[in-house]
Amino acid sequence: MCKGGDSVKLCFNHLLLAFSYALDCVEKDYFKTTSYHGKRVSYICLLLGEHFALNNQQVVQFCMTMD
Repeated sequence: MCKGGDSVKLCFNHLLLAFSYALDCVEKDYFKTTSYHGKRVSYICLLLGEHFALNNQQVVQFCMTMD
């Protein structure tokens, strides 16, 4: 439990992965599909970022613009 003045550090990639997983679960339950669109888009963005030698900040910006 955090007390006043304490800070919590989050890994942005882990946070995005958690949101992606949550959206995939909703997609599966609500639409009865398992396309995993969010994970596929994120994975392709990461591969493209590696291919073009983007730094971490550029990859994050790229991923955010692709979906």
